[in-house]
Amino acid sequence: MKIKNVIYVVTAHRNTRSQHSYVVGLYENFEDAEKSAEIEEYNRGGKYAMLIKSFFLNKIPEEIINNEL
Repeated sequence: MKIKNVIYVVTAHRNTRSQHSYVVGLYENFEDAEKSAEIEEYNRGGKYAMLIKSFFLNKIPEEIINNEL
């Protein structure tokens, strides 16, 4: 099911102490994002864990949170 204005961002995160990560791709549906993550994880020999997050296009956060208080 496609939800309007949702984008799925796939990122790769190194499985070591290194904090190296990079964007793999942006997709309009979860199935394509999942397939991309699977392929990238395989191509990188399991050295990177994949993360898929969804975001709403052109949606401003409802509230600004001040974490310094």
